[in-house]
Amino acid sequence: MGVPHLTKQLHAFAEFAPLGCKSEGCKEHPSGKKIIIDGPSLAYHIYHCGLAHSPSDLGPIDAIPSYDKLGKATVAFLDELQSYGTTVEHIFFDGAISKDREEIRILRLEACVKQLSFAHGTYLSGFEVSKETATIAPITAAETIDSTRTLTPSRKALPAPAFIVPAVLDALRVSGYASVTSVVPGEADLFCARAAFDPDRTIFTNDSDLLLYDLGASVEVVFLNGLEIKSSPSNCVILYAHVSQPSKIASRLGLRGLRRLAFEIREDKSINLRSAVMRAKQSVATLARGSPSTRRNAFKEFENEYDTSLSGFEAITRAGMTFGTDVSQGSFLDPRVSELVSQSPYPSSIFLPFLTDDRTRISAWDVSRELRYFAYSCLLFKNSDTSLEQVSEYLRRGSRIVEDDVRLLSCEETVEYATTLVERLERFKVFLADFSTQSIWRPYALCEVFGWYHDSGRKLPSKDTLTTVFSGTTKSEQLSWNEVHISAQLQAVLYSLRMLHQILSHLIGDAEEMIKADRMVRKGTLTEHAIRRASRLEFSYEHAKQLPYELLVLDELLRTLPLLGELIPSRLELTATPAMPAAEVEHLLDVLISSVQEDSDGGEQGNIASKEDGRVETTTATDDLDGESSEGKEPCVETDVIGVSKSEDGHDGQNGQASNNPFSILGSE
Repeated sequence: MGVPHLTKQLHAFAEFAPLGCKSEGCKEHPSGKKIIIDGPSLAYHIYHCGLAHSPSDLGPIDAIPSYDKLGKATVAFLDELQSYGTTVEHIFFDGAISKDREEIRILRLEACVKQLSFAHGTYLSGFEVSKETATIAPITAAETIDSTRTLTPSRKALPAPAFIVPAVLDALRVSGYASVTSVVPGEADLFCARAAFDPDRTIFTNDSDLLLYDLGASVEVVFLNGLEIKSSPSNCVILYAHVSQPSKIASRLGLRGLRRLAFEIREDKSINLRSAVMRAKQSVATLARGSPSTRRNAFKEFENEYDTSLSGFEAITRAGMTFGTDVSQGSFLDPRVSELVSQSPYPSSIFLPFLTDDRTRISAWDVSRELRYFAYSCLLFKNSDTSLEQVSEYLRRGSRIVEDDVRLLSCEETVEYATTLVERLERFKVFLADFSTQSIWRPYALCEVFGWYHDSGRKLPSKDTLTTVFSGTTKSEQLSWNEVHISAQLQAVLYSLRMLHQILSHLIGDAEEMIKADRMVRKGTLTEHAIRRASRLEFSYEHAKQLPYELLVLDELLRTLPLLGELIPSRLELTATPAMPAAEVEHLLDVLISSVQEDSDGGEQGNIASKEDGRVETTTATDDLDGESSEGKEPCVETDVIGVSKSEDGHDGQNGQASNNPFSILGSE
């Protein structure tokens, strides 16, 4: 995650050197470098390049590169790298987070809250957008290497999109780089450092932590934001970079390594390099302002973060995830989902990605909380003997990041929820057969969002608002915070479905692995590889055999979820390539709105305020004005565990008959 100011302090010691040449058979410039890439750094590098090169006439919302563009640009960037004679050997993404790094994660999320608050104050009435369909130009390979563009203040107005890394992983999974891309049981920088133990490797990153590992004399570290393309007098096109060799830098500074230096810079952010070097040459204890042992322990803890000893690496791997990390496999996990399932002895917490929503209102993630609670509860089927009763979610509440404890469902409740969800999705598929859309997922998510407003007694979004969120079209050149918030809620539902699918695939994959290993034992054909795989699984054989059929059916339905770039398109992409003709969108929304209104006839509606901003005054439910109540917690509307109203005989609707209308199962009272 990096030591602030370290890269800047050491920049003068980097050598501006060629990495490769495009000219075939060029003997003047080196080529053939083996490259190891820090995946998160790569993803955010592509994002910042795309944002910096976006057309200047676009507002803050429309300037944000879409997930599809980011994925394609990442593959283009890697192709461009290899055109200079380099070879991409590994791309590593974080798959687990250590407890000592959780505080840093929280600080980053809090910084996003501050950024969102500033944007809310700067753009009180919303964001300017174009009514006309804008041309969606791809992010070119040249733009991903051009480091001369800087972000203007308007381009820094909003936090980065929530799902950049999953979108890039999706693109790599279906590219020629799938076999070299891994979600690892730890942090990516550790695995980059370990893979660089082979001589003459070059690590690409924007994380200064990579300067602090024992990499060996021949290993180079290149910062992605410092790449340049130049032409030589002999007409060669050459890729240059600021190349750092940590061992050489330490030697020039008269140090045995850079960790003590980094520790001093971390402890005193205002210190200059000369003073930091002097302090790094002294005993840790002699510089203590308080207890010498306290400072020694602090440095030891800091130093241990960069331990790449073989035994330490193997220990992390053994304690890590219980699934294959190669994303070319069918059941890979997004980093945040991977972090959840890799926790031992059982999952305990997850950091939800930060969504850009209206920070004066309840978090957009609340709309899909029941779906996520169900997803977490599915993990109980790995081993019901564990004491897993709750999972903690870290998410925005008002202007803070809080830890919200989630009570999990019992195995019986989980199966019941799965049955209901399967029925709901199957019914929705039948309903959408009359429409031209090829996917049920965005209409289904919109249905869930609208149902959440209805069920909680909040003011229902207008048809114009739903049209804007669903199709991207606007009647004005302004996108309100209400529309931004509902769009974030739509994304929350869609990504929660993706999380559910990945958890189910992980669960089913592990069960199949255990059953396969048991069969091999019975046949006497168990291989050493199968033994190693089975020993990492938390499943017992009995639990693997008894995985509920309902979960298997649900997993099969969720397999139709598209890649993230298609699942969550940008507003401009929606207007450029509509999923439905305008008349069909209008008809779909008419059915949804009229259905919910019919369900609500005769029910208690409360004293609903007239302003359509999602904030209501009602006798049945409340929503917060600033995200927090007087006690520091948001008022919360209690909902049924399964979220579906049923008659006594278990059927939806009236008179014991299941309704044919998919919107009648929104969970209304």
